[in-house]
Formats: sequence, C-alpha cells, structure tokens
Amino acid sequence: MASVPGVHAQLSHSMVSVPERGVLDLSASTWSRVRSNAVLWALVDRNILSVSQLSGGRARLQGSCYVGRVMLDRVVLDLTEKIPGALVALLQSATSDSFRIEHLPSSASDLGALISLLVRQFLRVTRTYVSAGREFEYRALPSASAMVSGRLNTTRTLKLRARGLRHLLAFERSTIRKNTAKNRILSAALREIGKLARLVAIPADDLALARGLSMIFSDCHDAELLFGCREHIVKTTLRLASAAQSAKDRDLLYLASVVLSHESFEHGADGANTVPRAWFLNLENLFQIAVQRKFQERYAGQVGTAAQMGKNAPLYPEQANSYRANPDLVFLRNGVADAIGDVKYKTWSTTPAASDLYQLLAHASAVGTRCAFLIFPGHQYEERDLGPSASGCRTWLFSVDVRNLPAHLWNVLSRLELGDKV
Repeated sequence: MASVPGVHAQLSHSMVSVPERGVLDLSASTWSRVRSNAVLWALVDRNILSVSQLSGGRARLQGSCYVGRVMLDRVVLDLTEKIPGALVALLQSATSDSFRIEHLPSSASDLGALISLLVRQFLRVTRTYVSAGREFEYRALPSASAMVSGRLNTTRTLKLRARGLRHLLAFERSTIRKNTAKNRILSAALREIGKLARLVAIPADDLALARGLSMIFSDCHDAELLFGCREHIVKTTLRLASAAQSAKDRDLLYLASVVLSHESFEHGADGANTVPRAWFLNLENLFQIAVQRKFQERYAGQVGTAAQMGKNAPLYPEQANSYRANPDLVFLRNGVADAIGDVKYKTWSTTPAASDLYQLLAHASAVGTRCAFLIFPGHQYEERDLGPSASGCRTWLFSVDVRNLPAHLWNVLSRLELGDKV
C-alpha cells in the first residue's frame, strides 16, 4: 500500500472506510489498535463519527454527514460519500460552473486531490480579482489640526475651542479603505489554505501563490479575522454570495465559503513516528448551498434563507425574540413569499419524520405562504404531494440526485409552479 503523506514511510497502514451515513463493524484486533487514540474520541465529541461496542471485543462505527480522512496511529480512517460522485457534483454545484472537476485525472480521484483542485480554482479567481483592483470604500476619519485637510466639523471645532484649543480645527478626512467584508473573507480563505497544506497535499506553487496573495490582503488582518469565529465568517460569506450581483463575485465567494467551511483539527502526536491529522467536509452544508445556488439561477424572484429574505418571523408574536421561523429556503417575489422549503440531508423516504413536517408547517404559517416542501438527496428524482394540511398549506416531498442537481431542481420549480427566471 502506498504511504500516506505525513506518516513515517516505514510504517504499514491499514485502510478503513466508513460510508457517510452508513456503518462499519471493526474486528477486535482493529478496534484494539484505535480505541485508545484521543483523535477518535475527538471525532465522536464533534458528532463526526459515533461508536458503539459489540460482542467479542468488536465495535461499530457509524458515519454522519461528513466525508474526509483521519489518521489513527497505523490505521487510516476514510469517511466516503454514500452516493458515488456526490462530493464532486456538490462541489461543482456549490461553487462555480467553471469549476470542472470531471477533468480530474483518475489517478488522483481521492478527497485530497479534489480539495487541491478546489484550492487551485479559488486561487485562480482570486488572482483575477486582485489583478483588476481590489474592492474599496471611502471612509471619513475624524481629525484635528491647525491646517484643515477635509470637511470642517463645526460642532467638534467649537468643543475644542471651549477647551482652550483655539489653534485646532476639527474636520473629517475621507480616505480609501480596502478592509471591506469581501476582502476580509478572501483574506481568511487564503490564510486557511496554509492550514490545509498540513492536512492535504497542495502543490508548492499553489501554496506560494496563496501566501503571496495573503500579503496583498494584509490590511485585513485584524484581531477579529485572526482570532474570531470561523463559523461567523462562513455565514457572512454565504449572505454576501447570495446578494452578489456579479456572477464572478458569486463564484469567488462560494469558492471561499467551501474553503472555509470544513471541519479540521490537529492533535498532539502520540509518538515520534506518527502525526495525527484530520480533514472533513460537511456534505449537509454543501448540499444546502448547492440547492440554494441552483434555485437562484432559475427562479424569477429571490431565493435565500429566512434571515437573508427578512422573513424570519416570530412563531409567537408576544415573544418575538424567543422563537422565530427559520426555513432554509424562502422564495420571495415582489415582497410576497411564494413558497418555503427545508433541505434535509437524510436518507430519502416517502414518509419523513413527523417532526420535520411539523417544523415545516410552523415555518410556513409564520412566513405566510401556502406552499412548502422538503427536499432530500437520493439516487433519482422522486416526488410526493401530501396535499393541503390542516392549516391550508400544500406540502410536497422531493428527492433529487445530486449528480443531476440542476435538472432535478428545475423539475421541483415546475411542479411547484414557481416559473423560470426571465
């Protein structure tokens, strides 16, 4: 077996593959090798993996919505997609139509190669953006001096004179600042590439380019970006991508969101010969981004989350800040909600969980629409019309094949009579 990057070449490794949202039973010998590894239990704590004990010293691993790889001593644990080709299709649908992953050589078809290609595409569009000149904005900075070099502020000048500073004049000076939200997001994504290089094989030329571009964005390196919550940055990225008017900006921001939205961590080496590492991608988030993006391309109005569309209405008007409707998708046209939808990255069933339907109907009632649906990933396109509910909301269930997402989501729009984008 070929050696795994980052692990001592003399070690022999065994590969263990757990299907995403599937199970795998480990033999007693394999379980004894990995059960004392702290990285395994860190995965369990993060709900990336679950473990249950079986008889005879065996164990059962159950995957979640993540795909990726972790190294546990001499055992390499792969979490693979349940639907072959799902990861490739979702990455392409969620990022850019110009991101043609199908051209990836067959000899480099693993997750690391896909992420490397994703990084290269992000660097390409970022370099194009920087070459055309970064986004900037004018900001007024308050100043005080004996010589006025901006717009005079009479109120502040009088305050200075009242303090006895008669030689000073207060004014506001306009300056160009490039520390905008978009530039900050790109700066964060470029810094993340350096961390990815320790987890997956990224070509040296791409890594050097990322470091060079990161220096251009050095004016964005403040405490919030360096030490702030990455989840907040990802949410901001998706909000800006949904509102972007330019297709180039949408592609750039969606690529940045995928680079930023992975789960990664490193654990101290258990010994001198191993370097534990992990990299996981959340297919649930990726599926939601891809569905929203494809709907935006075909729907005549606006599509986004309830917060993005300003439709996160309270479920209890007298407790407006406690319980609010937050569907994954709101279809808004001329200020009116045509429909709402929830994206469920669960195993497709024509009889979904009652709790999912209750939640959907509560959201529909709060938003004020009479059309709602649930959408699941599956192996083919399927639909089920549940008819009008007791509240009068017509409810649909859809299964779409992520490998043929644009066509199947167009079928959804047609069935819901939401029309095509003009």
